[in-house]
Amino acid sequence: MNGRYEHKYVVPVRQYKVFMKWIDPYLMPDRFNQGRRSPIVSQYFDTSSLDFFRDKVEGEKFRQKLRLRWYPTNGQEVREAYLEIKKKYNNTISKSRYRMNWEQAAEFLKDSDVVFDSLPEEYQFLLKRHRMIPSALVSYFRESWIAIGPTTLRLTFDFNVRAGHFVSGEEIRQERGECQVLSPSLMVFEVKTFDEYPTWLQRAIQHMRWQQVSYSKYCEGVMPLYPWHGCVKLIPESD
Repeated sequence: MNGRYEHKYVVPVRQYKVFMKWIDPYLMPDRFNQGRRSPIVSQYFDTSSLDFFRDKVEGEKFRQKLRLRWYPTNGQEVREAYLEIKKKYNNTISKSRYRMNWEQAAEFLKDSDVVFDSLPEEYQFLLKRHRMIPSALVSYFRESWIAIGPTTLRLTFDFNVRAGHFVSGEEIRQERGECQVLSPSLMVFEVKTFDEYPTWLQRAIQHMRWQQVSYSKYCEGVMPLYPWHGCVKLIPESD
């Protein structure tokens, strides 16, 4: 488990290059994608009445998510996936992660009971207590960077955010999505750190006049997939 702050900004894609000119001297590529835009797919789980989604929309101080995440690569088989519990209390984030090989992950997607006994107790408790089922499949392309020097700062840019329904038995190793969650003209910029913002990052964000927002890719994905819940989108579809 860890505890950190995550601050999000939903901003125009056209401002990306200008922003990077301000901050590029202070950054180095993240080891996971080396500065390239790489696909991420997350299958989220929720209760049949979408209680975890509602906790976010209703502004509960303590919220949590359960998701299975994997990283497709062009021309290569996905070999592993990660079952994650992400918790948020006020502005502090903690996350636990359990690695699965793809065969285990595929079985879990079809029927979580098949691999239930092999899961850590924390995951068993969440699945059993809330009777969680697949809710929304969210995918996007991420570019990530870390700050040079002794710091915990990590910056991510998420593009082309989409969502779809899970289909049992379907081959879903590659990125997919039935609907556009966020306009292609917008991106999600995220600051992840245990520390305060460095001065250079504060100045760059102020120069761009970006404003921090409360944004959840999962919740924005749920809304078009389950329209009968009468939800209102949190972020507009234009810049």
